[in-house]
Amino acid sequence: MALVPTGPTREAISWNELFGSAEKNSAALKGAKAFRDAAKGGKFAVDPDQAEKALTELYNAEACVDSALLVARELGQAPPVGGSPFASVTAGPSYAEAGRSAADAVEATKKVLGYYREGIEAAMKNYRQLDDDAASSFGSKA
Repeated sequence: MALVPTGPTREAISWNELFGSAEKNSAALKGAKAFRDAAKGGKFAVDPDQAEKALTELYNAEACVDSALLVARELGQAPPVGGSPFASVTAGPSYAEAGRSAADAVEATKKVLGYYREGIEAAMKNYRQLDDDAASSFGSKA
């Protein structure tokens, strides 16, 4: 008799596993906010010539996230699942939960990208200010 391997068993994936839990989203948001706040507080500066590429990528990512958000919201629309009580009680709420979870994760991602973009923009402003201050100090000594 041959042994047929079936592989390890695994419980069904939760929506949090698939789209990210609120805690993970919260940690990403806290990190991005800290980055933005440090830049806005003048803690660091970034050469605008070097940062432009990063900003372009962040703008592109934000546009992609906007598209993903539309798709995520569509996930919450339950398809016709039949008229049985089992289908309406089990499938309908699952589709709604999946849509909410996906939309929440995508919205959190959009906020994270926005915070990083704001931080880079503030750091570029800091760099320009430092550059202007240095130029004016040289001009007053001449």
